[in-house]
Amino acid sequence: MRLVVLGLILFVLGGAVFLSVRNGVFMPVRVNIEERGPFLLVYKTHVGPYHKIMPTLETVEKWARETGFHCERTFGEFIDDPNLVEVERLHSNVGCLQDLSGPDVQNLLANRNLPEDFKVKEIPAQRFVVATFEGSPALGPYKVYGKAHDVMIRQRLEPNGPVIEIYQTVDNIFRTLYLFPVK
Repeated sequence: MRLVVLGLILFVLGGAVFLSVRNGVFMPVRVNIEERGPFLLVYKTHVGPYHKIMPTLETVEKWARETGFHCERTFGEFIDDPNLVEVERLHSNVGCLQDLSGPDVQNLLANRNLPEDFKVKEIPAQRFVVATFEGSPALGPYKVYGKAHDVMIRQRLEPNGPVIEIYQTVDNIFRTLYLFPVK
């Protein structure tokens, strides 16, 4: 009986370690202050819990595939502070992010052939606290946000708008860039 219990404990611990490593619990967060942009955001607005943005994001990705719009980088722009706004009333924008100089961008801006509930927004070049994390975006609020805010406090930087999380896969590694605009 002891061997069965010991085996079960080892199995559970092994599974926990495997999932922790796979999701990036032990991965570092790199934080810098950089100028980034300009960007073009093609998006839909999502209202509700931030962890439930995926169906809205998939709608934008499906439109991009069907129309040939390049969408290598997707994003979430998180407008409301979840500490101040009810979860069901949180606003976010999710969709495709491109550099403003791309050929698809110029065509899109000229024609504006978008579905009715899609929007386009330009983000000018500006300073950001940029955090890079190669792990699950679900860990971002726990691993990344605190470190970025610590840098802002140490550098005496003032937030200047909502955070943008940029999601992309590079060489089979899932990477999230967190852009915290600062004054």
